[in-house]
Amino acid sequence: MPWRSGVRRTVGAACLLLGAGPAAASSYLLSEGEVYYRGVLGQSQASAAWDADGTLADLGCNARRTTFDNSLEWGESYWYTLYGRLGLTEARCAERTRQGLGDLTVGARGRLNRYANYRAWEIDATVPLQRGAESVGCGVYGVGGNLERSDRTPYLVVSYGGGVQLWQAPLAHRLRLQAQAGGPLGVEGITPWSWQLGLSGETSLVDRPVDPQAHLDDCGTQSRQLRAGTGLRYRYARGITLGCTFDATLAGADVNRTLGLSCGYSYLWD
Repeated sequence: MPWRSGVRRTVGAACLLLGAGPAAASSYLLSEGEVYYRGVLGQSQASAAWDADGTLADLGCNARRTTFDNSLEWGESYWYTLYGRLGLTEARCAERTRQGLGDLTVGARGRLNRYANYRAWEIDATVPLQRGAESVGCGVYGVGGNLERSDRTPYLVVSYGGGVQLWQAPLAHRLRLQAQAGGPLGVEGITPWSWQLGLSGETSLVDRPVDPQAHLDDCGTQSRQLRAGTGLRYRYARGITLGCTFDATLAGADVNRTLGLSCGYSYLWD
């Protein structure tokens, strides 16, 4: 039935968009030949940070970070989706300013269940395009892996999973866990609006020396954090979705207490 096809397509798009930020993992695999683009313009700010012991202290400046993140996915086959992420960033804190291209991420997503979507693994590599004191990304090489799953009804999508990110020194290897929920604001297939709520946690897996300058790019070496986000999505037309997300760091160590707002556009070609 046509409405069932619309439900499947809309729920699939919701799974692609549930993540807060460009680096969020996904459980959704594109069909062969499909291409998906997402562009997100965001700004975050922080005037305080938790030190390595979890004590909150003033930064001495208002750290602002403006980003224009872009991600592109391609359905290489029924089995695999390939993706890449790259963004422009400007970071400011008092008189210090950095700007330029952030880190490049390339990776692949595959099926955990050969006969079903929304059960996926991911593996990717991060390549720094800037290094040293002026980097606007994390400035080191990394590899990561994720396992993600989404359970769906016409009225609710629940997504959860986790992964490990291995970083070149001085950054510490990290474990990430996340859970998110979303659904239509009304009757699925009729209303163009949908909502999203998410919670994620991250902790370091090894001890590395703390970098006192990390507050400008928020790449703390011993970073532990708990983040929450909420957002709205609007399905403008077939394959086109607009949305905005607000997120905040609730608690942590060696990380900024950050508030952020981002708005994005996505298009799915089939």
